[in-house]
Amino acid sequence: MQHTSNVARCPRAALTGALTAGLIALSALAAGTASARAGEPKGRPAVGAGKCVSVAGVLLERAGEGRWRAVSPKETLPPDTLLVALPRAEIDSADGAVRLVLLADVGQRGPYPVLESGVILHKNPQVGLDATLDRGLIGLENRRKDGPAKVRLRVAGASWELTLREPGTKVSMEVYGRHPAGIPKLTGGKLDPPVADFVLLVERGSAFLDLGEQGFGLRAPPGPAVVHWDSVSRMPEVRRLEKLPDAVKPLDDKEGKVFQEICACAHHLAGKDVGARAAKLLDRVGLSDRDREPIQRFSKGMVQRLGLAQALMNDPDLLVLDEPTEGLDLTGRQLLRDVVAESRAAEKTVVFVSHVLAEVEELCDE
Repeated sequence: MQHTSNVARCPRAALTGALTAGLIALSALAAGTASARAGEPKGRPAVGAGKCVSVAGVLLERAGEGRWRAVSPKETLPPDTLLVALPRAEIDSADGAVRLVLLADVGQRGPYPVLESGVILHKNPQVGLDATLDRGLIGLENRRKDGPAKVRLRVAGASWELTLREPGTKVSMEVYGRHPAGIPKLTGGKLDPPVADFVLLVERGSAFLDLGEQGFGLRAPPGPAVVHWDSVSRMPEVRRLEKLPDAVKPLDDKEGKVFQEICACAHHLAGKDVGARAAKLLDRVGLSDRDREPIQRFSKGMVQRLGLAQALMNDPDLLVLDEPTEGLDLTGRQLLRDVVAESRAAEKTVVFVSHVLAEVEELCDE
């Protein structure tokens, strides 16, 4: 799918929840960097751990602590480096045997919001592709003309070998982390790692998953098509499906529109000084000294301030504020009034929803 290459301004529909989440994911990745610059670095070897085939939106390569670089199609990809796609990118293994697709769940079909996906590629001559699955939705396909393709999968400290048995075999995977319900547990002032869940679905063809002590033959429905594993029990569960789930269906028109909007905005932001913009907005809402603190430890008023910064991230023409003063102290309320006044002065439209009539009378002119 193609994306616009010279976007001047993101569409107003970017105010939808899914798109806002995606843009914040991108800005969080880019925070602290100058700008994400396209162009392959000089001195990079011709043969890396893989090659970028296509990008819809942006593919970011971690270039160092707090620094990210936008990757262009046809670039070779370095080993042992985190790659994050928003919302989609295609990567071929170094030998072309396996295609890896990083996906976004723009239709919110899964149980968790997934708008960016990440992997780390490794050099490994014994397999077609060696990858650590960091987060999100990932697809794999055997691109050989004949014979199987082998993949080394690494998830939450585990390492397995997946064999895509025949050409055209296609599997999809989701990796996500979640903390148990209740008060977050801290060790040494840091949050404990979340529980990692891994789900694999065979969409087409057949595969064999070798976990070391156990191995499972898998095939597309009808058959044993799903494997579920988590980092606590570390016990795989195989399930039979009679047909592919509805979540595998192509995007409908509404989802396709959201996908295009995310692509356009991600591409737009990738060429801008996103880190500086995020830092400026955090300072504007009084959170510049809390930028590395887990949100779970924020007060309600701090969460409201962060939400205001998120809403301003893409400099929208239309700003919708629903009960924005709830939880704010007097300083926070004055901050909100100033932001609304600045937006009005810049000839932007602000929709202000509140049950406090005094606030409405003070801030609204219609």
